[in-house]
Amino acid sequence: MIIDSEKILSKKTFHLSLRYKLALPVLILTTVMLIILFRTTFHTVRSVFIERHETKLLAITEVFAETIKVPLILRNYQILLANIEWLAKRPDVFAVRVEDAAGGLVGGDSKGMVSFPSDVLEKKFMGVKWLTSDTYAVAVPIHGYKHLLGRVVIVFSHHGLVTELKQIFEQRLNLAFIMAVFLAFLISGVTWLAIRPLFILKRTVGEILSGDLTARAKIFSFDEIQDLGEAFNEMVARLAKSLDSLRTRTEALEESEEKYRLIIENASDIIFLLTPEGEIALLNKNISGQPREELLMSGLALLLRLCTSDSKAKFEEGLLKLTEMKTAVSNLLLTQIHPESREEIFYLVNLTPMLDREGSIKFIQGVMRDVTEMKRIEMRKRR
Repeated sequence: MIIDSEKILSKKTFHLSLRYKLALPVLILTTVMLIILFRTTFHTVRSVFIERHETKLLAITEVFAETIKVPLILRNYQILLANIEWLAKRPDVFAVRVEDAAGGLVGGDSKGMVSFPSDVLEKKFMGVKWLTSDTYAVAVPIHGYKHLLGRVVIVFSHHGLVTELKQIFEQRLNLAFIMAVFLAFLISGVTWLAIRPLFILKRTVGEILSGDLTARAKIFSFDEIQDLGEAFNEMVARLAKSLDSLRTRTEALEESEEKYRLIIENASDIIFLLTPEGEIALLNKNISGQPREELLMSGLALLLRLCTSDSKAKFEEGLLKLTEMKTAVSNLLLTQIHPESREEIFYLVNLTPMLDREGSIKFIQGVMRDVTEMKRIEMRKRR
């Protein structure tokens, strides 16, 4: 019998190769870890960068405050305004404002790109304050020898500072992702080389299921899969040997059964097998004109109905003796009545128990020989 191996091997709802089962989780895990790592690093670097940038702006403002301290003490507003204009020319400075101790404007310069918020103009504001994502307001006091002279407020701007930092990190992240993809493909290739012997084993199984018991898996991976392939080949060799032996035994059994069937069917005597439950398992001929098929269907009950009352009692007594003693009953004379012609038919019956391994009766073998002619000759002699 040839088995449709393709149908058996492909009978599945979903199939994902082992190499993808290994490569995809590595790609996903690596990507997630890179994103988490880069986001954490970005926020840390951003915080440090901004803190250092604010410190730098604060230092610049303090230096400028020291520069204008002398002109402010001497009330030399020409030099003061010159210093303010010089600082306002810096590309990163939007506005400069110098106040006196009362908060009045002493001098200032603005490029018209930003206005001072009210909270920045308050006298108590000192330090660094974000106005927008790219704009900082820095205020420092101007101290004289023993009293406060005023304060200076400078608005700095650095366009794209954080954006540039993001772009740098995104470029590094993209490069890391490309490396993760390459790593996933590398793992997929290595996994393919590792599991390729399994595909050879699968193909060999398909050939064997198709009926080719000579197929063998040729695997040279020098690892556990090769050991598995060798064990598989040994198993198939033993299986093929067992199948050959089984085929030989089956053919011999079929030949023996054919001989037994011919002997049973061509025997002159009636041969039957009776189960302990009273069913007829085997019958080679009709009995007393009763069709064989009806006897097989009805069993012992119909067989006993064909007997006369005395023969029925003898037969039941013989069966009881055989069941209790588990010994054969020989030369049991039965008289039966033909259901149509009503003639008497005489049989000489031998019953033999057939025991299983436990010693219980499995079948009762019966051989019935028709002795009607002999019985009639004997009756004539008596008359």
